[in-house]
Amino acid sequence: MNEKPKSTNISIRMDLDLKRDAETLFANLGMNLSTAFNVFLRQSLRVQGLPFPVKMNFTSSVDTNPPSEEEKSAEREE
Repeated sequence: MNEKPKSTNISIRMDLDLKRDAETLFANLGMNLSTAFNVFLRQSLRVQGLPFPVKMNFTSSVDTNPPSEEEKSAEREE
């Protein structure tokens, strides 16, 4: 007997730009947002927590905005 795995739909509210940027990123990785979210959830279950450290960091030097085309071009030239 071949049973299909059970699935369900979820609804998540997020910033429109965040969604677009994430869709672009994951498309470049060969997956859609749904697949990426499933990867995140499976990894969270595997490690029994968030699959990355979470801490308060008020002086973050990490730029959360994707690089512009000019920045990408300049990095390639270096």
